[in-house]
Amino acid sequence: MELQNRVQEVIPMRKKAYGTTRVNDVDLERLIRGRGSLAVTVGTDVGKYELLGVCRWSDGTFERPWRVRNPIEIPQLVTLLKSLRVGRTLVVALEPSGTYGDALRQALADAGIPVQRVGSKASHDYAEIFDAVPSQHANRHRHAVLHLEWVRA
Repeated sequence: MELQNRVQEVIPMRKKAYGTTRVNDVDLERLIRGRGSLAVTVGTDVGKYELLGVCRWSDGTFERPWRVRNPIEIPQLVTLLKSLRVGRTLVVALEPSGTYGDALRQALADAGIPVQRVGSKASHDYAEIFDAVPSQHANRHRHAVLHLEWVRA
């Protein structure tokens, strides 16, 4: 019996649109290129081990979500946000999530970065609008927190 070598064909796939970028890999120059003084809101979803954030510019465009290890990479996130707010208005929208978000809230307060709290019920209810299905999907939830803050502003 002769064994044939099988070569599995690999089809190149694009990264998923909702894939995240590590906070350390965010390119600030690329992020602000062509944005002038546009205001930006950063919606965050706080978890025990990870923070996820996404920028929404005042022209309605979004950036790829950022992934931040909680609490280890909070200083890098705050440094990025401080640089991002130079010459523009920056607000961080944050859902209250018990003690997991305390380190981030304190670091943002120490840096003088405004934080707007978005109610849990409102963000969970609003997340259903994205596909009319209740879900805990973090990406959709982040966008809901962000959009609720933008609508409220």
